[in-house]
Amino acid sequence: MEAVGNLLKELGRHIGLEQLELDDEGQCTLAFDEDIVVTFVADPDGGLNAVSFVGELPDSGAETFVKSLLAENFLPSNHGGARFAIEPNSNRVVAVGRWDAQKTDVNAFSAQLEAYVNSIDGMQKTMAGSKFDEPAKPQQKFDGGSAPPPGSAVFA
Repeated sequence: MEAVGNLLKELGRHIGLEQLELDDEGQCTLAFDEDIVVTFVADPDGGLNAVSFVGELPDSGAETFVKSLLAENFLPSNHGGARFAIEPNSNRVVAVGRWDAQKTDVNAFSAQLEAYVNSIDGMQKTMAGSKFDEPAKPQQKFDGGSAPPPGSAVFA
């Protein structure tokens, strides 16, 4: 847990919050732009986990949105490592992330955290503009592998 504490202290110095550190329970909370709260939790393996509330799903009519939410997890590197999930026993969408404190330097962590926070902001805006009870739009079908998928990914 020492590596996690050191990484957070370095981040604090990097962003001008000298007092940033884990509490007695191994947690630390930061707020960004008043709407995004990131709670960091140290794990015994030297990992630094982050959990952030994104939004609340309705009791019904969110199937299309949930499907697109899961698709966002396909390449979490696009989101600073964030993966979107539904908190157990609730309708709360959360973003979760994890960094190996022993292998992550403060500059990489700061850049990834910025992307993580920006992803939460984007997903909050997407949720706010979603009409959960609308039927799904037909999705483009792919040919099973003979043509490359859309985007720039190249698999060798």
